Amino acid sequence: MRNRKRKSVKGRKRIVLGVGAAVLILAGILWFSGSRPGYSQGNAAAPKVGSSAPDFTLRSFQGQTYRLSGLKGKQVVLFFTEGVMCYPACWDQIKAFSSDARFRQKGIVVLAMTVDRAKDWEKAAKQDPEVVRGIPILLDTDKKVARAYRALDLPSSMHRGVSPGHTYILIDGKGVIRSMVDDPEMGVRNEEVLKELAKF
Repeated sequence: MRNRKRKSVKGRKRIVLGVGAAVLILAGILWFSGSRPGYSQGNAAAPKVGSSAPDFTLRSFQGQTYRLSGLKGKQVVLFFTEGVMCYPACWDQIKAFSSDARFRQKGIVVLAMTVDRAKDWEKAAKQDPEVVRGIPILLDTDKKVARAYRALDLPSSMHRGVSPGHTYILIDGKGVIRSMVDDPEMGVRNEEVLKELAKF
């Protein structure tokens, strides 16, 4: 009788351990596959590829006003970023875009899209002046543009519904969204962006 109980207990432990291991493996696969940066054509929370990019008018920290529809004829990269609080990852990508002459040579417009206030970037500029000397940093303080592009709800956002994460929206000269990448790893993706832009 005791042997049967011991076998039963051992059997239950094996089942529990087996199920636990399977759950951990599945969770690891889902997390790992979801964390890889890649161009998406079917993310339900992302803008629709092939549709017209929602127009907007925003002022930059540097003092200029930008209207997306006024940039027709040029390829545009919208880099939705968590902004000032995402140091150093987002700062590094902003500076990498600014220092990469290939974007300027090809006439590609790169805009950093943030939900920060101007005074937030004033503090950042004191810490690292280079971060505000390059590409325009647009101030979407009411988050209307981020919501229009659903940039607050993508996997890279560490504060869902509050701020974007690390998302690139690529728009062609006709104002059509051609591709996007949401990057939870928050890397510098100049090469990937340029390769994708070369397709259209």
